[in-house]
Amino acid sequence: MYKQLTKKVFLALFILSTTTSLFANDSLTIAKKAFKNKKYTQAIFYYNKHLKENSISFTTSPLKASSIYNNLGRSYKRTKQYEKAKIMYNKALELEKQAPIPHQYAIPSLYNNLGVLYTALGQYTKAINYLDKTHSIYSNKQQPPAQRLAQCYTNYGRAYYGKGSYDKAIDNFQRSLIIRLQELGLKHILVAKNYNDLSHAFEKKSNQEQALFYATKAATSVIKKYSSRHPISIDYIKHVKSLVKK
Repeated sequence: MYKQLTKKVFLALFILSTTTSLFANDSLTIAKKAFKNKKYTQAIFYYNKHLKENSISFTTSPLKASSIYNNLGRSYKRTKQYEKAKIMYNKALELEKQAPIPHQYAIPSLYNNLGVLYTALGQYTKAINYLDKTHSIYSNKQQPPAQRLAQCYTNYGRAYYGKGSYDKAIDNFQRSLIIRLQELGLKHILVAKNYNDLSHAFEKKSNQEQALFYATKAATSVIKKYSSRHPISIDYIKHVKSLVKK
């Protein structure tokens, strides 16, 4: 009788643990799918649900937790919950630093994310400090990751633009543009965004000729990629028209 009862208890515990694990995996799957589909509020809910369900197991798999904290940070940033985003990024960074072998590029990517976050908060000096850390790691590699380095220069440009240092912004936007033209070609949306950033920076310097030149390039690029009716094309065309009127 005792043995039968013990077997039943063990069986019940096994079923419970398996079911809990399945539900936990379901929440992570839903969170990843929501994040991929840019449904950030839903992603936040399910990532947090997964974290609660797996709080103990993350002590043995810190890199898995780091990835979740990073995506949570990105989701919070997208929903403009900047303080929560900062907490998540720092948690992810701490875990990556403690790991014997961190994810490739995880630490500089997190520094980059913090740089972008502080730019959104208007804390441009802090943003530049974090981007310096990102740039230092990328540029010291034997083969610097071209696209990551290009994004770092773009983010530098936006931080300097926010700070009002337009010459430095232009310099960094141009560095990013050179890499992206080589790697991606004329028709890529990131190239168009570089043109657009340069246009706005030259406009701030009251250099209307260069502002119009880059605005036209940006508009032409997105029209070729999408169409003149695409929302990005419409915004870029409006910018060209506003410069022509000045």
